[in-house]
Amino acid sequence: MSIRKIYTITILLGIAIVAHSQNISKTDVSDSILACKIINSHLQNPADAGKLLKGMPYVAHTLEGNEPERLVINLHELDCTTFVENAIALYLARGKTFNDYKTLLQKLRYFNNDVSYTTRKHYITSWICDNEANGYITDVTATNGTATITTYLNYMSTHPYKYSFLMKHRDSISNISKTEKKYSNITVKYLPKSAINEDSIQWIKEGDIVILLANIHGLDAAHLGIAVYTNGSLHLMHASSVGHRVIVDTRTLKEQVNSPMYKGIRVLRVNG
Repeated sequence: MSIRKIYTITILLGIAIVAHSQNISKTDVSDSILACKIINSHLQNPADAGKLLKGMPYVAHTLEGNEPERLVINLHELDCTTFVENAIALYLARGKTFNDYKTLLQKLRYFNNDVSYTTRKHYITSWICDNEANGYITDVTATNGTATITTYLNYMSTHPYKYSFLMKHRDSISNISKTEKKYSNITVKYLPKSAINEDSIQWIKEGDIVILLANIHGLDAAHLGIAVYTNGSLHLMHASSVGHRVIVDTRTLKEQVNSPMYKGIRVLRVNG
């Protein structure tokens, strides 16, 4: 057996041991191996990490059903939020270790690094505010947006029947409501979909995080993905419920946002 094969087997065995010690299931060992491969790639921005996840199946609600809540590491089943969170964490952990990636993912996903359902950053407004305060991202629409919007959040507390945890633990609704109130009445800049054209989005860079703002009362975001350029045109790489996997959308960003579901976009740049 060659030295290279022995070295590879040793690395993979080490990953498996770490995964086992952290109560990661056998299925998740393959995720640990994939994460280590990605963070040891030459990542220039979060889009590079996202491209290494292209083709992974779209699966909703992968963070649900764990009681008590635990940090879910699942790179083989992704929704739009977990795809973006993982791409950011993998990029920020580039050249480091699996444990660094795991720590970053947890800090991106939960307030104060505290893993529980009610401390998860369910709303994109809270996700942006907290992760910007922690230095992970910068809201670049704050300087490039052309209009303002005031946040108003109450969707989860007024629609608890859509969330199995809240139906089982109705006492947690008040905690969700407190978070909603904390992150409501915040005025932020955004780019309305009517203002999106080739000239107005030249400041968006490959690897920026694009938030598609919801036209739903009490909810702030309907979708999110990563900006990528194809033949000079801006597209969204995202976990698509329609495409059933992680894809680079064939529609341009302008075409994709031109839907009654969306009112415009916010754009975030990952620091580091």
